[in-house]
Amino acid sequence: MLTLGWSHRASSSEVAVLEFAASLVGSGAVQLQQIIQAVDGEEFRLLVRALEEAAYGRR
Repeated sequence: MLTLGWSHRASSSEVAVLEFAASLVGSGAVQLQQIIQAVDGEEFRLLVRALEEAAYGRR
């Protein structure tokens, strides 16, 4: 995972969420296993919801 600059002050889950969001807009690829391991249950649900909105639009 990216660990440059400001990310030294961010938790691993915060970095994971930001990397996931960047991947949704085409700014980079992520390893989903790393993301899943870094986030808690609530963050995971938010990521799934963001992925659904990216794929199908807001419902």
